Amino acid sequence: MTTRREFLTRALGGSAVLLAAACGPSATQPAPTTAPAVPAAPTSAPAAKPTTAPAGAATSAPQPTAAAKTTAPANISGAEVTLLQWNHFIPTADPFFKQQAADWGKQTGVNITVETINANDLTPRFTAAIQGQSGPTIFQMQYLAPHSFAEGLYDLSDLAEEIQPKFGKFYAQVNTSATVDGKYRAVPYSIFGNAVVYRKDYFQQAGVAKTPETWDEFHDAVKKMAAINKPIGQTFAQTFGDAPTFFYPLMWSFGGKEVQDDGKTIAINSKETIDAVKFAKVLWDDGLDHRAASWDDSGNNTAFLADEISATLNGASIYFVGAGLDGKNPAKPWAEQMDHFLLPKGTAAQVAWFLDHTHGIPTYVKGKSLDASKEFIRWFMDPAQYDQWFELQKGYSVGAGDRLEQSKMWDSLPKALQPFRSAGKIARALGYSGQPTAHTNEVFAKYVIVNMFARAAVQGMAPEESVAQAEAEMKQIYSS
Repeated sequence: MTTRREFLTRALGGSAVLLAAACGPSATQPAPTTAPAVPAAPTSAPAAKPTTAPAGAATSAPQPTAAAKTTAPANISGAEVTLLQWNHFIPTADPFFKQQAADWGKQTGVNITVETINANDLTPRFTAAIQGQSGPTIFQMQYLAPHSFAEGLYDLSDLAEEIQPKFGKFYAQVNTSATVDGKYRAVPYSIFGNAVVYRKDYFQQAGVAKTPETWDEFHDAVKKMAAINKPIGQTFAQTFGDAPTFFYPLMWSFGGKEVQDDGKTIAINSKETIDAVKFAKVLWDDGLDHRAASWDDSGNNTAFLADEISATLNGASIYFVGAGLDGKNPAKPWAEQMDHFLLPKGTAAQVAWFLDHTHGIPTYVKGKSLDASKEFIRWFMDPAQYDQWFELQKGYSVGAGDRLEQSKMWDSLPKALQPFRSAGKIARALGYSGQPTAHTNEVFAKYVIVNMFARAAVQGMAPEESVAQAEAEMKQIYSS
């Protein structure tokens, strides 16, 4: 386990990694550019204005059904609980969650406030709270943040193990994100899946007979879509979501891995990793949209919705906007032509890596507030509450465990969203094939893997040389 100074240093470094509009529609697509040696970090969208309001403030959002009666201990009455989490992409999700929290607060006598901010700002806020030993009592955490902040978080193993059976079994990725050295430093909350959204009409026009199931079939689609000037778009830039969620799984699917099973022996420089990097270069050379080299996480959203590309890896947000389901935009004339498929199988496996969220409680929280914070997580994660919130998102969240695959919600959704139903099963955490550590998060935050692919594919560095450079960077990180 790292020292407080170490995890604060790593967390501050990682906070430079920004979550942009992969979780929502985009603003303006970057103009085509000549790709730099490694695509530069994209310009981030303006941070959303924080919204702090007592849970249950007036809203026109759908209202939760009557809250399940809680058996919370009487001694938490009068406690103060503040939960900090991201501004959700689904417009109705945050008001709905806040109303649920307010209902619980009324039952228990707890003063609960839910604050939502831009996801970019979650890590800096948590870092500042740990430094000042004061702040929210519950933090939504992303990816491997529980590993970077382990020393500043309570062990919530008893709570997580009580909750897990209600989800069938926590998905492996979010479970790994939450557990550090065998202890739950956070409680799994949700996974937000991604898949390749594509235009069926353009694939048919180009002669792509079926959706790609293997990388060879994906390569064939790349060539054919480029031939009709409707390319597949994939960013190689330093983005929070769209680049790493493509290139980590690509590497793993070829059999590449970051470290050995011990979690500390660097294993990136292998034939399997080099083959994956060579394949990415082939995709780039044979037809991926070269405008995408420096796209941020919003560039592919904009390009797809502007009818400029035929396919791209993304969350369900492009579909929601294109189909007019976001509550803001009318459906596109071609909305019924959208569909999805999961990332293809490689020579070793079919895998994915998604955005995952957990809830952690900082160790500066004491007394009634600590008890009440645990109790709220316990209450919300019960199916009586959780399933209402889950179903409201209509497939944008795939939940925290495999029980949600059986939700009747999926049967009511369009066929195009069905690949998300079981997507959580193929999700893998970073740091493969060992258990992740704070070093794993630092490798991610410094874009070591993404840059490895970008140097070879976009700039033309020899794949072997680019992989060797990534190996050197990882050794430096893991030796610190």
